[in-house]
Amino acid sequence: MGRYAAIALALIIAAACAFAQTDRVLVIRDDDGTADDGRGQVTSDRSVCRKTLILDQEPAAVTRAWVMYFMKVRPYDVATKKLYDGPAEGVDWADLVIAVNGTEVLRDSLIEYGTIGWHELEIDPGLLVRGANEFTLTLDRGGSYFYLGIDRATRKGRSASSRDGGNTFRERWLSFANEEADDGEYMVRLKVAAPEAEQVGFTEQGGQSYGWLELEDLFSEAEAHSSGFKAIEYAQGINQPSAGKVAHHGDEGRVSFPLQIPIDRQWRLWMRAWVDGFRGGSFKLLVNGREVYDSAGAHEFTGDTGLRFDWLDLGEVHLGEGTHSFELQTTGQSGHMFDVFALTTDIGYVPDETNPLPRMSAITRLVAGPGLAKLEPGLFPIEDPMPMAKPLAGGPVRSVWVCADINETDVVQLQQRMDLEADVISSPSSYYGKNVFGSDINLDQGDLLYEVTSPDRPLDVVVLVRTKLDQIPEHALTQILARVEQGMGLIVVESRREGEQPTALSALLEDTDPLDMSTIQAPFDLSILSRPKWREYGEGRIVYVPHSLYGTMDRVTDSHEIRYPWWDYQFAAWMKMLIHAVGRDDAAITAVSSPQTVAVGETATIQVDAAPIGGATLSGTLWPPFATAPTPIEPTDCADGTASIDLPAATGDGLHRRRGQHTGHRLRSLHSSSSDPHR
Repeated sequence: MGRYAAIALALIIAAACAFAQTDRVLVIRDDDGTADDGRGQVTSDRSVCRKTLILDQEPAAVTRAWVMYFMKVRPYDVATKKLYDGPAEGVDWADLVIAVNGTEVLRDSLIEYGTIGWHELEIDPGLLVRGANEFTLTLDRGGSYFYLGIDRATRKGRSASSRDGGNTFRERWLSFANEEADDGEYMVRLKVAAPEAEQVGFTEQGGQSYGWLELEDLFSEAEAHSSGFKAIEYAQGINQPSAGKVAHHGDEGRVSFPLQIPIDRQWRLWMRAWVDGFRGGSFKLLVNGREVYDSAGAHEFTGDTGLRFDWLDLGEVHLGEGTHSFELQTTGQSGHMFDVFALTTDIGYVPDETNPLPRMSAITRLVAGPGLAKLEPGLFPIEDPMPMAKPLAGGPVRSVWVCADINETDVVQLQQRMDLEADVISSPSSYYGKNVFGSDINLDQGDLLYEVTSPDRPLDVVVLVRTKLDQIPEHALTQILARVEQGMGLIVVESRREGEQPTALSALLEDTDPLDMSTIQAPFDLSILSRPKWREYGEGRIVYVPHSLYGTMDRVTDSHEIRYPWWDYQFAAWMKMLIHAVGRDDAAITAVSSPQTVAVGETATIQVDAAPIGGATLSGTLWPPFATAPTPIEPTDCADGTASIDLPAATGDGLHRRRGQHTGHRLRSLHSSSSDPHR
């Protein structure tokens, strides 16, 4: 792939090729990727680890499926009393046995399938069911041990152990030797591939219309709606939600939602729900402001002991074609959980959560799902930023950032100084000790990262700022690296998080070379700037930056003696890294000459000499010391290694200054200075 040269700010886009992908990949997990204290120590067929994972889609749509599991420790052989990395002469290994919903999918040597780290085993998608899927791991006999990883930070109640061969299980009891419950989640995941789901509204069958609304889809797990409703996972009680989640409200409240009714007809309404019967909770359903159902006196709910979801026949209502408003009103300071709202023109229809209709996705969500951050200026200085890279001859750099919320302002700062289009996925910043700051990527954000880096989306660079790489879903990381191979850039700011597990990306970062930043000169020592490294990967480039304490940028001492505030040098460094990562190579400026003295009213010229590289142009800005705004430099041809820039006529003392022995030029801006001021 050809590299085009640029001096200062004039850049050419290096095209990135897309690759075909027909299926969407989703990893269903509870763990955060880090194995904490303890382990599921299985010593024979008497010990069984069970993991439950919720598949929230129709299994018939799944084209491929894999079970993933993490072994924390190397397999152990009882006879030799040793841990092993691979097959060894004379060691007779037991078989690792894995089952999915009761069907065995693996029975093979532990040393082949139970070594330390992540493993991935493809399974028949036909074994899966919508909703709860059970995965068990054990051995076929004694004589060998394996140690399944445990994430203690996540507690969903979906892991259990058995000490009697799987006849009985102890939920939230993960370490077999303990005599007390030890909560957490086994590190077992389900990966599925399926075509992008179509937007589903009402289902038409036999001339009748059916709607199946999972009420949790209206809300968010991350933040409550103004009414107090949230989407929560639920895995207790006599029976379970139809898709693993419910819409929940713990107090009195009301919420309304619209539905687009497809046909003028009489409709039958159903609700699957629970409210705390012990505390006398109840709810009402209103349609277009008119009450159609009140559970008080009409249905007796269970208490939270032996909690049971019930199907409630809400009666019939005439609905014309068009949008109608449905409102839930909860009464009583108790728990309210709403699972499914079903409505149909088939008056004799009785819903069954074990045989659900296609869930409605063509709906108006009341709380938006996890999305891209809305960038806004912050406390960091943005007034009169030096536009060091505007305009870019090759057009804006298109970027995706994964970072902490404190880094959003850094992206805004860069946008003030260069042509940069940025989508930002951010999380609250956390302190992890030893001057280590960062953030965690949740499952929804990992899925969003997969979406915004899809190969059909124009993208120049992905920036991962202090991101724990093993929290990035494997399918998202695989997609990002595939795009880098095709020419996209990638910048990784070191996370310095303890317990980070190896990934395909972290392995690439071990083989990097220093990135030369010497072309950025300043009237103070820039050695405190992070010293980035880089490497080529296929047709693309990866830049690796050390961990920084203060946001995206490192910090240097500010000084009022410096004409250009120190942060402009910081952002100049980041622009150089972005420019390098996206393959818009810049030509080194070898010399800048300008007159020592300029008379008032005189037009002066700056001569720039650079390494001659084909296709190079020079552009930038000039900002005289007493000016209130910079003066842009129009792009000037520099293909032969020279360019002349006419300065605006001097209007007073201080147009240029020279300080000490500095040559007076920088890659992203031009100025000259002196310890003795001249006119």
